[in-house]
Amino acid sequence: MQAQDEAEYAELVAAVTHRLHRMAYAICGDRPLAEDAVQAAFVSAYRTWPRVRDADSSEAYLRKMVVNQLMSWRRRKSWSTTSAMGRGTEPSRPSHENESSSTRGSGRRWATCRRGSVP
Repeated sequence: MQAQDEAEYAELVAAVTHRLHRMAYAICGDRPLAEDAVQAAFVSAYRTWPRVRDADSSEAYLRKMVVNQLMSWRRRKSWSTTSAMGRGTEPSRPSHENESSSTRGSGRRWATCRRGSVP
């Protein structure tokens, strides 16, 4: 990166850092995670500076990078949580021993209503 590009980059970072932190915190509700997302966006913007600099709005481009970073981390976290929960034994099924016969039948009636026929 040339000296002029570095100066433009540093100026943009100084101008938008606080706003990006606030936006990221509003999205995720976790201050350290918001700071990490903004930092990751700045690193990515530094690597692709010509594309960011030539965008219609560099700040909007950075905002989108922060949102994409947060969404990516959320998907990855959600996937790992789901896959971890999928291991192990199957959850036990509730028993119907304590239910009266009228209660058990209402579930079947509800299922019939949802399919479109009237009981």
